[in-house]
Amino acid sequence: MTFRALTSLFLIASLSLACSKDNAGATPAASAAAKSATPAPSAATSAAPTAEASAKPRRDLRGGVAATLVNAARTLDLKEPQKDGLGKIEEKLRAAETPRDEFKQLEAELVLQVKGGKIEAAKLAPKHAAVDKAIEAQKGQELESIASLHALLDGPQRKAVVTTLRAKQAAREERMAQRKDDKKDDPAARLKLRLERMTKELDLDAAQQKTVETFLAKNAPKDDPMVEAKKHMDALLEAFEKDAFDGKKLDVFGKKGAVGRVEVEEGLLTQLVPSLKPEQREKLAAKMERSGHKGRGGDMPGRPFGDDHKEP
Repeated sequence: MTFRALTSLFLIASLSLACSKDNAGATPAASAAAKSATPAPSAATSAAPTAEASAKPRRDLRGGVAATLVNAARTLDLKEPQKDGLGKIEEKLRAAETPRDEFKQLEAELVLQVKGGKIEAAKLAPKHAAVDKAIEAQKGQELESIASLHALLDGPQRKAVVTTLRAKQAAREERMAQRKDDKKDDPAARLKLRLERMTKELDLDAAQQKTVETFLAKNAPKDDPMVEAKKHMDALLEAFEKDAFDGKKLDVFGKKGAVGRVEVEEGLLTQLVPSLKPEQREKLAAKMERSGHKGRGGDMPGRPFGDDHKEP
């Protein structure tokens, strides 16, 4: 049964219950008259479910540059046709949110291999292919949605969207600046903290710790991912505000993001897992399962094991 059908049934049941309570206090004669009569639905009663449903706030779209633009556009004073058009764009994006199922299957295979004591790239390849395909489809949907939103809004409305998002960017940058002294934001300190967590949680010996430390130092990000993300977002906002828009000319998505994080984790596991004892492998597998996807609101795809750092 669809969500819309369930909602309709809920509203009908609620109205029926309300009518039953109203009738409970009526006189017998009034009740008899009510039973014998066939009342015509009033316009107010017919409109009530629609008004109730429309009053319920919809959750913001999650993830993706298109979702960011759409969420900002929802705050505008739109005309009815524009509201309808925005709703259609939202529905398409909700159907194309981050391909968590594909990431789940990839991470589930990794967990099995950790338990088995060996990371086998050949068995992971089909899972990676499925993730890549899903992400490419998501990118296409995002670009199409951004172009549709650009066409839906007029010049002043697009400018208002851009102004809203630039203000949010500035606020976030201010929060980040206030956290510069936070040791968790220092790459070297974060590497040390992650090594300490892994050592404690897996009871790593000296040789295993050295394996982790060497790998993490060698594969530390060369560039700040937030700086790169801001660069791509700035380019998108500048293009979105203009009258002519061609998203295909923009590098909207940047580097591989979640896919890149997963691949780095695989590299670490490939080197570390063969040296782990059975009980260590079980602890690691259990940790990966707890840190994996939990549906909406779960951890990010490819979240590094042993890294509990949160973005502001």
